[in-house]
Amino acid sequence: KKWRSGGETSIKEHFIRLTPDRQSKQGWLFNDDPIEFEDFEILLKFRISGQGKSLYGDGMGFWVTQKPDDRFVGGPLLGSTDEF
Repeated sequence: KKWRSGGETSIKEHFIRLTPDRQSKQGWLFNDDPIEFEDFEILLKFRISGQGKSLYGDGMGFWVTQKPDDRFVGGPLLGSTDEF
């Protein structure tokens, strides 16, 4: 299985919702496939929306890690560890 998720994440047929539109919720999605290129680019398309009039969450982070054994570790940096 290449993709793993957790926290408040829900996977639908045509989209992935990392969290509901409430504060202090966390969701995550990991892919286990290594990037085997020296140079690469990532195209990330996302939408932030919700029922509120202005803010829809606490923030969002995107990490590309070097070690294949890196896994989600909770912490103070948008829900993840602040140790790199």
